[in-house]
Amino acid sequence: MRAGASWNPLAPQAPPALHQHQSPCLGLLPWAATIARVPAIVAVVTGHGRIFPPFARSRTTLGGRSFGTRAARLAAVQLLVVPELGHRAAAWDELAAAGHLPSPFLRSWWLERMPAGDPVFVLLVERSRLVGGAAFQRRRRLGLELIEMLGQGPLAPDHLDLVCEPDRETSVFYAVRRWLDRPGGRLIDLQGLAEGARLVPAVPGRGAVTQMEVAPYAELSPSFPEYLSARPGRLRNTVARGRRRLEREGVHHRRVGGQTGGAETSATQIDRALSALRRLHEARWKEHSSFLSCWEPFAAAVRLGARDGEVVFHELVHDDTVIATEVEFDVAGRVSFYQAGRSDDRRWRGAGTALKSHVVEWACKTGRREFDLLRGDEPYKGDWATGRRRLWRVRRARGAARPALAAITAREQLCSPGELKAGSVGAAGS
Repeated sequence: MRAGASWNPLAPQAPPALHQHQSPCLGLLPWAATIARVPAIVAVVTGHGRIFPPFARSRTTLGGRSFGTRAARLAAVQLLVVPELGHRAAAWDELAAAGHLPSPFLRSWWLERMPAGDPVFVLLVERSRLVGGAAFQRRRRLGLELIEMLGQGPLAPDHLDLVCEPDRETSVFYAVRRWLDRPGGRLIDLQGLAEGARLVPAVPGRGAVTQMEVAPYAELSPSFPEYLSARPGRLRNTVARGRRRLEREGVHHRRVGGQTGGAETSATQIDRALSALRRLHEARWKEHSSFLSCWEPFAAAVRLGARDGEVVFHELVHDDTVIATEVEFDVAGRVSFYQAGRSDDRRWRGAGTALKSHVVEWACKTGRREFDLLRGDEPYKGDWATGRRRLWRVRRARGAARPALAAITAREQLCSPGELKAGSVGAAGS
């Protein structure tokens, strides 16, 4: 861009993208110098309500051409940096649902109850309409500002990215990029980013882009028998035998919550389902479960999500006692398996597999297009899955934070995984 020209966020060019065959580290370098020179173009509203106007004149130029009408439009664009979505929650959810991979962890009911750090929503607004944005949390580590994805930590959110209107991707990309690259030293550690996430090249500074884990998923058929027929023979046999045996014992499947089938779920029913999940999960995993350390924010988010019909509990019940349970997130045609618990009584062996078959059968019958097993490559997930997606981590440092990141990286190379888990910002899930 030549000196004196103003960058136009409404221009049709797309932001840098990663190709599936390309390492993220390779795709970012050609853009680094260009992005670093992008001037401020939007008004900024801080958490204190201060507004910094983007233009002092009614016209601007780009490449020698004048854009009076676009300058007027840009004057109505604001970058809001606020601690909550407030009245924009519904608009945010619409943008999140329209993404290429709608994630339950980008829903407002989830974000508003997350526990770690100070929430920061970076929102691009044109007049009164939300154009897009990103959700972060801000903390202090090693005396430095640390920016993470909102909710990052033990609850392990997946498939994260910015949200935006389809034709405003460039505007939102550069607005978020500029906020992350504002003056001052900081550590940026974004985990659980979706494959192809637009946030990956938006992160400034020096550091690494690494693959974290994979998230298996299954593309569903309209017919459950059709889907199951393509699964491994051992899974089909386990499902058939387990369901028959449990039915003989008087076990039945029950669904609590959701968007279809049955009357509206009461808050009491959701609380009962939460209680059963905690009891069974705690009995099985005890102190080894990091999930239980964040139980209160998780439960609060689930209550909100159930109110919107986007949280579903599936249970196997015997004599009104829950012997196995799963909680699923049901968002934009995608069912995501989040957490489970089951009795370790040998009488109920095979209950976990039988219950999951009921979940997938329900998803097929109700027209859901995908069953996402989320992060983790456990062998049982492979039996249900038809594909896998990679999850990414971007960890970089800006300015004075660079020596701190170098020290963290050096420490990681010397420490065991167990020591890192209890360590500082460099540890996964920090």
